This record gives sequence, structure tokens and C-alpha cells, in this order.
Amino acid sequence: MTRLPDMTLRTKVLVPVIACMALLIVLAMLVVNRRVNQQFRTEAWNTLASADAEFRNYQRNRCEDLLLRFRNLPREPRYRATFLLGDPATLRQPLEDLLSEQNLDIVFYSAEKGVTAVAKRDAQMPATDFESAAKPCVSRALEGQETVDTLKAGNRLYSLVSVPVSVDGEVIGALSFGLEIGESEARRLSRLAHSQVVFLAGSLVAASTLTAPDVNEKCLSVLDTCLLPAKGSAPTANLTQIVVDGRHYFGLSGRFDSLAGDTTLNYVLLSSYEDALQALGQTQVLLLEVSACAILLGSWVVWWLVKRATQPLQELRAGVEAVARGDFSKRLEIKSKDECGQLATVYNTMAENLKRSKEELEKASAELARSSRLAGMAEVATGVLHNVRNVMTSVNIASALVADRINKSRTPGLAKVVALLREHENDLATFLTIDAKGKKVIEYLAQLSDHFAGDQAAIVKELKRMQDCIEHMQDVVKSQQEYAKTSGAAEKLALADLVEDALKMNTSSRSNVQVVKQFADGLTVHVQKHKVLQVLVNLIRNGREACEGSPSAVKTLTVRTTNGDQRVRIAVTDNGVGIAPEHLNRIFSHGFTTKKDGHGFGLHHSALVAKELGGALLVHSEGEGKGATFTLELPAAQ
Repeated sequence: MTRLPDMTLRTKVLVPVIACMALLIVLAMLVVNRRVNQQFRTEAWNTLASADAEFRNYQRNRCEDLLLRFRNLPREPRYRATFLLGDPATLRQPLEDLLSEQNLDIVFYSAEKGVTAVAKRDAQMPATDFESAAKPCVSRALEGQETVDTLKAGNRLYSLVSVPVSVDGEVIGALSFGLEIGESEARRLSRLAHSQVVFLAGSLVAASTLTAPDVNEKCLSVLDTCLLPAKGSAPTANLTQIVVDGRHYFGLSGRFDSLAGDTTLNYVLLSSYEDALQALGQTQVLLLEVSACAILLGSWVVWWLVKRATQPLQELRAGVEAVARGDFSKRLEIKSKDECGQLATVYNTMAENLKRSKEELEKASAELARSSRLAGMAEVATGVLHNVRNVMTSVNIASALVADRINKSRTPGLAKVVALLREHENDLATFLTIDAKGKKVIEYLAQLSDHFAGDQAAIVKELKRMQDCIEHMQDVVKSQQEYAKTSGAAEKLALADLVEDALKMNTSSRSNVQVVKQFADGLTVHVQKHKVLQVLVNLIRNGREACEGSPSAVKTLTVRTTNGDQRVRIAVTDNGVGIAPEHLNRIFSHGFTTKKDGHGFGLHHSALVAKELGGALLVHSEGEGKGATFTLELPAAQ
């Protein structure tokens, strides 16, 4: 089970209460947002469905109006003779008159062989494309049927009316009138449908009540995801949300009726919910402000209640601290008969018993101290003297050997050689080269040099032995001096268990750092456990902090144990922020740190402890942003 960090009881109560209140507020806001968004969608759906119905009704009425407007024009006397003649040059002027009088965009006369004459308002208008798209409608008119159709020419939409031209009951041609479906139609429909309207010709906007530059792209996204049926059947329940010129819209799309079955003639209806969205935002802000006030007020009330409830515990704590200091005279006032009052009663009884026990213990301790002092002194002295006597024996033997060596030295022979050389000081060269005794002097000196070298080595060896014995005596005395001091005892420990303990001390439920363990089997150390834990806890904590400060999506801390060269190694590797090359040589220096809130003591102290334990603390990093590895080396247990 993860151990909670140290905190006061008030904090332990306040944090869950505040968290629960905040969670309830968040859940409430999520529910409200969801319900409001559903309401937005429902209202937008109703609006757009009504707008689509208005649009289709408008289209039907417009077709009827256009037929009423143009069906009798071929029967007027001023045009009949021209149509009967069928001459293109003669037809041009009447068509120009019709173009001007009826405010048309294009008008043309067709016979069985094709288009005979054309008049158009815009010279750039692609008349050929228009005539090609108008063929289904013109064909019906040549068969004697008045027809209204929607078609596209270039990037514009047009309404086309084709009426038959008859003479004596016989259809001799068809007169076709084209009117652009443009901005005025879009605005008129927008007023009727109470929504924004966009007409699309292929993949381009032909007319729109919106002027934003990204209207074309946004409307195409609506067209791809939400298309209404073309024949007035019930629309589907899909809505697309888009943002145009900073305003939020729900959008539906539909398709114009086309005799040629052209699927690129579309319209998009947009219903804005920007005002409702802003109102929702203001409501959310107000709700957050009220919720924050409620949390503050509730937290203060809980804090005050917890303070009142924990006051007896604080008094009990003060009493326990007094007992820990050896003061058994403090008593608690019993203010109630609840659990706190019972606890105060038990404490007072305990303090009285401890006071009485302390007095009795002090008396017994004084008597025991007097009787044990002599025995203890004798025992310590016996142990020290026994150890010193054993060492002194070795010292005596070594000194005797040194003295024997000195006594057996050939130093007198050296004096004789010196006297002999002084006798022949004036003819020394002749003496050493010709005289029989002189020739033996050099050989004798060589033998004497070898003898002195052997004596010197033996004496140095014995002196070293004496030095070791003296140091041993010092250790014996020092061990007795340290006997009464309190210190951590070294013990044989499994390395994996030691690392697991350090990881448990660094466990955090709020951390997103993944810990990878790679432990070699059977590794043991003989150390003071608390000192090793100090170092490992510091390294693991530093590794976690380095990972948490890194932008990496996956944060990993790897702890690996290995063995080699009579040492065990614990490597803590992170993929965190890394260490700059210029900082590697200073990382263990006292006071050096790269953290904003660091003090530069942790790694310095850890390096000293590692050295004290007979090991070392090493560091390696490829650079900033590439992680780091800290390795603790310890002597392996023999």
C-alpha cells in the first residue's frame, strides 16, 4: 500500500473534501454542457428543417411564377411572325428586346436543328455551356411541355424556363429564358428561412449571404458530411458544426432539382448559435465564481470544525512531547466524555505511572551503576590489557630480531678496511692494483655492501611489523573508546531488497514516471543500511524529478544492479532533462545545483557517504535532453 506523505489531519480532511466538491462541480458543468449542447442541436435541427421546407416551397412558387411570367410571350403578335420566319438575323433583335424588357441574363430560340439565336447580358458568359446544360429542358419544350429547370454555367447557378412556340397548333421551336440565382435570391431566401444561405455550383460558391473568405471551404465540409434528400423527404438527423468569421453555426445541405441529374447543384443552410454560446459561456463563468465561493466557504467551515475536533489531540501531542523530554508532570484537562476525553484520562494515568516508575528506576539505576562500574572497568581493562599484551609480545620479538641483526653486523670489518686504506693513503692506486691485500679490498667491499643491504631489508621488515603492531594496539584502544557510542551497525543485505526499499520510499501515486527494474540474482552487500538508503533515495528522487521536467511523452526510470571486480553497482538511469557537459565535473561539488529550488547538498553528501562505505558515486550523461545515469558502487559482501 502506498504511504501517504506526511501532512496534518486538517490537510488530510480538507484535501478530499475540496477534491470532492471540485469533482461534483466539474461533473455538474459537464452534464449542463451536454444538455445545453443537445438543446442547441435540437433547436438548430428544427430551425434548419423549417428553413429547408421554406426553401423548397420557395423554389416551387418561383417555378410557377416564372411559368406565368414567360408562357405567353411567344404568342405576342410582335414575336410570332419572327419565330415563324426562323431567320437568325431577324430573331436577334426580338431576343435583345426580351432580354432588356424582362431583365433576363440570357434568352435563346431553339428549333429542331438546335439553337438558332442567342442574346445574353454578360458577354463573358459561357453560352455554349449554358445551351448544353439546357438541352433536357429545351427538349421537353420542343415536345410541347412548358418546363422549369436549374442548371449551372461556369461557376453560376441559373433558373431556366423553356416554353414551346406554336403556330396553328404545331410546335415550331422553343423559347428559353435564363435568370441567375444570385445574391438577391440568397438574401430573400435568408429572410424567409431565418438562416444564412449559400448556393454552390460545383465546388465554388455561386451566391452567399456570408462574406467571410473561408465560406467556400467551410460549406464544402458541410456538403460532404450532411446532405438532405433532394425530393423533400424527411431530412436526416446529422448536423455539422462550423465556425465562419468567428461565429458558430450548425449546417445542413441540400440539392437543387435538375432534369439532367446534376449532383453539383447544392445549397447550404446555416443556423447560428453564437448568441446562445456566449450566454452559455457567461453562465459557466458565473457558475465557476459561485462554485469557487462555495468551495472557499465550505473549506473554511470544514477547517474550523476540524480545528475544534483536533484541539484535544494537539493538547495530547504536547503532553506526549513533554513525556518524551522526560517531563512527567504535565496533565491534560478533561473537557468532555467522548473519545478525546477518554484518551486524556488514559494519558493522565500513563503519565502518573511513568513518573512513579521513573523515580523507582532512578533509585535502582543508582545502585546498579555503583555495582556495575567496578565490574565494567575491570572487564574493559582486562580485555584491553589482554589484547595489548599479545601485541607487545610481537613487538618484543621484532625488537629482539632487530638487535640481533645489529649485533651480528660486519661494521667492525668496515672500520678495518678504512684503517688499511688510510695507511696507504699516499700510494692508494699502487696499493689497490699491485699489493695482494689491496686487490682484495674492492671484493671485500662488494661483499660487505651486499651484507648491509640484506641487513637493511630485514631491519625494515621487522620495523614495519613493529609499526603494524603499534597500530593494532591503537585500534584496540580506539575500539574500546567507540564501544559506548551509538552508530549504525553494518549488516549483510540482499541488494535487490535494499533497492526495493528505496523505491518504496519514493513511490508517488501522482507520478507518471514508469519504473523499470533490472536486478541481477544473488547480489549481497555488507553495509550500514540507513546510509545506503540515504544515497539511493536521493538518486531515485533526482531521477523522477528529471523525468517530470522533461517534455518526453514516455518518462522512464530504470534501476539496474550488476556485479563485477568484487564490487556491486546500482545504476539509476532516467530519460529526463540530462546534464550539460560543462556541469559533469561540478555535479558533486558542495553547493552546486541546476534546480531553481535546489541547495546543492544532496549529491555532495551522497558522494561522501559512498566513499565512507568504501565505494564511489559516478555520473554519466550524453548532454541536455538525453537523460543521465548515476551509479553507486559498493564492495561486494564476502
